[in-house]
Amino acid sequence: MTSMTPDAIIVAFSRDAERIVAMSHRVAWVLDAFTGEIRHKTPRRAVMGGLMFSEDGSLMATGGIDRSARVYDARTGEPVSPLLGHDHRVPS
Repeated sequence: MTSMTPDAIIVAFSRDAERIVAMSHRVAWVLDAFTGEIRHKTPRRAVMGGLMFSEDGSLMATGGIDRSARVYDARTGEPVSPLLGHDHRVPS
């Protein structure tokens, strides 16, 4: 990754291959796939167990072992949904 990001546990590419999201325990970083520049990061209180981009690349979702999922605007990193609860942990 870059000098600003620790080792990633899970990595996903946007469908247009312009962005990479890299997750390390409690933070997901969205990086420019060509330059490696960090566009934004999305911290979580609980350890994350999964992440993905929506098919059109406009949204990003993270799931946690705290039985929650959150949806973000993939371009800005701003949450676009309330914290969504589940009965079990939320892997990718």
